[in-house]
Amino acid sequence: MARVRFFITAVIYGFSTFTIAPTSNYYRHIPASAGSITNDAWQMTGTGLSNAMYKIGEQVNENAES
Repeated sequence: MARVRFFITAVIYGFSTFTIAPTSNYYRHIPASAGSITNDAWQMTGTGLSNAMYKIGEQVNENAES
């Protein structure tokens, strides 16, 4: 009987975690348009490429001076 009571209590507490009207907005991190995702991706690609070229340029200059 105690196990049944424990199980029923666990189920009731489990159901209480679900809400009909959640207070959190989980869509706030999703951009409104696909174009902004593409623009951000190209910006990150360009920044990474620029940083890599700068790093390689420093290494080339160091080797040229040696």
